[in-house]
Amino acid sequence: MIYQVNKKKISNGEIIAYRETGKDLKEKEPTLILIHGNQSSSLFYEHLMKDFEDRAYIVAIDMAGFGESTYKNSHIKIKDWADDVALFMDEMKISNGVVVGWSAGGGTALELAANYRDKVNHLVLLASVGVNGFLLPKRTEDLTPIDGEFLYKREDVIKDPAIMIPITRAIENKNTAFLHNIWGNTIFNLYPPNEEDFNAYMKEIIKERCFVDISVALCQFNITHEKKVVEGSGKISDIVCPVTWIHGKKDLVVPFFTGEESIEYFEREKILIPIEDAGHASFMDQPELFNEILENIINKQRRKL
Repeated sequence: MIYQVNKKKISNGEIIAYRETGKDLKEKEPTLILIHGNQSSSLFYEHLMKDFEDRAYIVAIDMAGFGESTYKNSHIKIKDWADDVALFMDEMKISNGVVVGWSAGGGTALELAANYRDKVNHLVLLASVGVNGFLLPKRTEDLTPIDGEFLYKREDVIKDPAIMIPITRAIENKNTAFLHNIWGNTIFNLYPPNEEDFNAYMKEIIKERCFVDISVALCQFNITHEKKVVEGSGKISDIVCPVTWIHGKKDLVVPFFTGEESIEYFEREKILIPIEDAGHASFMDQPELFNEILENIINKQRRKL
């Protein structure tokens, strides 16, 4: 662990854990808010933070129910996690910043940008959940996905035998060996981290207390004006900041075509940046390329200060 874990109580009673660096740059340089994905925490961002610690004020949070943060209030919508981030920013006296959301954290970042426009200067979506939600396929008894049929009701999602049941059990039983194997075959299938980091990440996963809640929320997430699985909220029209969507071409968790389809829904400044030899964690798979993209975004913000 590189950075100390701090904690801040927000007005709804949750205590949000976070890592920060570049505090002396808070008034001089752009602010980066880093939001992790499902089955993870702020720890996953430490190497990225290290790379940018002299270029920005950086705060990486543990969303409620993850890592060292509390989970006192049941969260049923992705917006609930976004509300936490907004309250946390208020407590930290962070008026706005570049917000990076990875995977499920992309959904949180999307809701933050849609509902708290002034808080997000630039939205960076990293292998984000699609703008019309995570499409969890309904399956036959032999686990074959049924084309065009998806689960979204809580009672159905929790019974999913391919993802939900095995991962829920692994977290409950603190089976890091099982999770290590799953991540090695999906997220870290191209460029696995060193064993020390890998083991540390797996220990973070078993701290999660909201796996079912956020998974159901992702299946019910839709900020478009259309109905794919559930009716869309139309909140995508309220996103007014520039959007940069970064997606690994070899992503096995959220397929690249999700980014291709999602980027078309944004109504203002937007760009999709594919990273060829990267999977679901492109900021780890191709850090130099990813950092170059992020540096360009930070430079644009710097010129506005």
